[in-house]
Amino acid sequence: MKIQTAWTYLIVFLMVSVVRAQELKVQNVHFEDKGETVTVMYDLQGNPEKKYEVSVALSHDQGKSFSIYPQRLSGDVGRNVKPGKNKEIVWKLEDDYPFGLVGDAFVFAVTAQTQKSRISRLPYYVLGAGLVGGIVYYSTRKSPRENTTMTIRIPADF
Repeated sequence: MKIQTAWTYLIVFLMVSVVRAQELKVQNVHFEDKGETVTVMYDLQGNPEKKYEVSVALSHDQGKSFSIYPQRLSGDVGRNVKPGKNKEIVWKLEDDYPFGLVGDAFVFAVTAQTQKSRISRLPYYVLGAGLVGGIVYYSTRKSPRENTTMTIRIPADF
């Protein structure tokens, strides 16, 4: 009976883990070419209590590889993006590619991940810096010396 209970808990745990992993989705990605800019639209499904970090990549071969990473972006991209529908990212294409891009097989990939708080890592940084500082201090400090004399004998033929 205990084995069945343990398996039940394991299955429930795995199901909850899968549900949590599936709660973040980027859907309905499409774009409009407006000449000097490209607007990428998408829906971000996720926990409304959390903020996400969103990034964009572009494929020139119908999604086989994503080798173009737009730099001049604004809108719902980067850190602090909340979930919702009709999110927009504006790419100033001409700033990154003054002569434009040629082709008709372009596909955008919008990815999102749960944003990790930078503040929560601060205690670890402080603790690490203190530890390293302590090691450096103790390894470089000079040990106290006693007032003693030392005699050096130099050979006569020197």
